[in-house]
Amino acid sequence: MLKLVVKIILNKFLLFLILYSSSTVVAQNKKEVTDGIFVTFPSTPEYKALQGNLTYSGKTENALYMAIVVKNVIPNYSEYVQAQKTWSEKEKQQIIDALLDNAVRGKLDYTDSQGSSNKIKKGNYQGRTIQYQAINPLTGNKGNVNSTILLVRNSLVSFEVWNTKEESSSASKEREKFLNSISTN
Repeated sequence: MLKLVVKIILNKFLLFLILYSSSTVVAQNKKEVTDGIFVTFPSTPEYKALQGNLTYSGKTENALYMAIVVKNVIPNYSEYVQAQKTWSEKEKQQIIDALLDNAVRGKLDYTDSQGSSNKIKKGNYQGRTIQYQAINPLTGNKGNVNSTILLVRNSLVSFEVWNTKEESSSASKEREKFLNSISTN
């Protein structure tokens, strides 16, 4: 079942990445991307919904910013919730870790990259931060990518920053401001 979950997560994420298109630069814009999960974009993001999944995307001269919400990542979610009631905390954590670690592995495998990841927690939600290099869909050049992934109930929420040019102090501050603005209510 875990392999099926991983395939579903990766397929949905990759579909959104491939179908991504850029947006225009305007101003800071705080968005609720899903059920109490917020992020502040450095520009007005473009919104798209495809097959029930959501994508917010925006760009500046420094980077491409995305929030991708992949819904229904856990097959038979209601059964999963019921089963969790009988699991120990260790068993629950193992499943969450497997889902998130496989999402990280999928991103790195898809981009043919080596990278680093760390466990994080935002509010009640667990996740991972990832740093790696990949071909930027806007420039066609290899650049740095910073991602934060959260498992939010039955959704995987991925916040992405794809550098469009060499790292500078303004690009670094802009990236950190975006990633640090992720909040839960």
